Amino acid sequence: MVVNICKKLEAKLSRLQYLNRHKTKFSNNWKKAQLKIAQLHSKIANIRKDTLHKLTTYLAKNHNPPHPPGRELEGWVKT
Repeated sequence: MVVNICKKLEAKLSRLQYLNRHKTKFSNNWKKAQLKIAQLHSKIANIRKDTLHKLTTYLAKNHNPPHPPGRELEGWVKT
């Protein structure tokens, strides 16, 4: 489902970038379009970060092998 959303947003981003390349640089309409493009980039990045976080959290909670007692901090402790 997330892949579909990202693909849809990336298609929208592509379209905005295509339309924006014909505008006069630094005109008000170009600036407005650039702002929309930046917001869309941010939205896509946030969706990807959230998906990655959810996946890694799920894997850590449900598929992490059990550790022997007393060895959790072995690599962290200085001797």
